[in-house]
Amino acid sequence: MPVLPTRSCYHEQPQPAHSPKRLKEGGFTDQQAEALAQAEAEFIEQSLATKRDVKELDVGLKRDIEKLRAGVKRDIKELRLRRTALGSGVVSALTLGRTP
Repeated sequence: MPVLPTRSCYHEQPQPAHSPKRLKEGGFTDQQAEALAQAEAEFIEQSLATKRDVKELDVGLKRDIEKLRAGVKRDIKELRLRRTALGSGVVSALTLGRTP
């Protein structure tokens, strides 16, 4: 039966795919292995989004969408008022133009 990982391993910091030990075993010098592993770690740290980054983006997008939604509702309401006013003006003009 396969051994499942313990819960504690889920909280460990991910290790670079090119660990210095593996690189050295593959023929890299100590200096090359350390430099490559460090460069990879920096790239990952700077390039990948964290859960917090994604959550902040999600909150910001939801806020922006809500602002847009409110603006569209306001614009629709204003257009309806203008249409009603325009309709009233046309009726008034037609009424005024009639002779009894």
